[in-house]
Amino acid sequence: MKAKEGKDEGGERFKKAIMGILLALIMVSSVIAVIVQMGSARDAGGAIEVGDVVYSGEHGLDVSVIIASGGTFYGMADTTADGGLITVADATSWNVPATAKLGPYNKTSREGTCRYNS
Repeated sequence: MKAKEGKDEGGERFKKAIMGILLALIMVSSVIAVIVQMGSARDAGGAIEVGDVVYSGEHGLDVSVIIASGGTFYGMADTTADGGLITVADATSWNVPATAKLGPYNKTSREGTCRYNS
C-alpha cells in the first residue's frame, strides 16, 4: 500500500513541477512582451515623433517628422539641457551626439513648449 502511495506522490510532484514551470514561462513571456513594447518609442516605420526619448550616442535616427535637415534643437530653459544646442545635419539619418546634454529640447527656441528629451 505504501508503494502505491509513493508512486502517487511522485506523480503529483511531477505534475506540480510541470505546472510551476509553465506558470513561470507564461509570466516571463508576459513581462518580456511588455518591456519590448515600452522600450520602443518609435512609430511603425522607426521614425522619431514628438515627445519620444532619444539617447546620447544613438545613430541613424529619422527625425524628419519633427525637424528639417540643418535645423537645431535647443536645450529648454531652466532644465538640465539649458544652453544645449544640437544641430541636425541629416534629418533622415541623425546621430545624437554623445556630448549632448541630458534633458528636454525644443526645435524653435529655449522657451517653447514642444519638448524633446535626449
